[in-house]
Amino acid sequence: MTVTIANATSNPILTTSGKSINAYSGVTVSDTASLTTSETVTITLAQSESNNPGDNFSFYPTAADLGTITDPNGGGAFNPSTETFTETGLVGGDPNFATALLNRLVYHAPTLPAGQGFGTQAQITVTDNAPIGISGPPRASTTFGDPVIVGVLSSPMVSPGVPDEPVASGKSLSPFATLAITSPSLSYYYYTETLTPGSQSSTYNSVLSYGYSAEDSATITVTDGGNPTDSDGLLTGPGLSKTGAGTYAIAPVYYYNLLSEIRALTFQTAAIPTGLNPSFQLVVTDSSTGLTTTQAPTTSPSYSSH
Repeated sequence: MTVTIANATSNPILTTSGKSINAYSGVTVSDTASLTTSETVTITLAQSESNNPGDNFSFYPTAADLGTITDPNGGGAFNPSTETFTETGLVGGDPNFATALLNRLVYHAPTLPAGQGFGTQAQITVTDNAPIGISGPPRASTTFGDPVIVGVLSSPMVSPGVPDEPVASGKSLSPFATLAITSPSLSYYYYTETLTPGSQSSTYNSVLSYGYSAEDSATITVTDGGNPTDSDGLLTGPGLSKTGAGTYAIAPVYYYNLLSEIRALTFQTAAIPTGLNPSFQLVVTDSSTGLTTTQAPTTSPSYSSH
């Protein structure tokens, strides 16, 4: 009877200073020992030393605060002095207790000064407390191989605003044709170690920034007089979904998809001879961090072509 742990988490896991995430949802536990007594899961946070290419050593402002872990169901306890979370499953409970627990635990990243970041790793130990001979209870531990990179992220940058471009009633325009979107960047300091031949000590060279592959989404609201409306016309284009009167959403995978899809949108104005004042408000969100950029609404008045 054995306990095994399979680690299928993303490596590394990127998060923002002060944000809470589920960092262990990909970890599974296989326990062939019967749950005759309680089963204990222990997670210990530590400085990360393997989440960058090569033998790089993470830097963080203080060693005392690597973050905390909580169970949304109210179980377990986190000891800040040892950076350790422990929770025990009761006999007669879920036989998949350990996996279910890891899939719901929340890691709370500490708040960092601007421009700083660090890496943490979590060693997960699972113990079935049923005594098995002189070798003791079945137990398994991961290596420190669940790195979480915590840093300060910039919001998506959107420029310029929607052009103030008048259009004839019943005609179309591309209100976002000149739009530019800049991907968020992760500010993360770490050190690379250099050991000079013959030297008794290593030197550490500071390196700034860690590669960040952003995910994104965007919402667009068309208003007239401050109220969302379809009466002035409709937005159309690939990747666009309509979510309500005057509201739309785009959810591609990467920023370059988002930019091309937003630029390709067409607003078809209503074919009526009265003046319309459609106003477009664009919100771009980095879905990995929840950081958003909102463009101030800009009106593109329509006029009669007769």
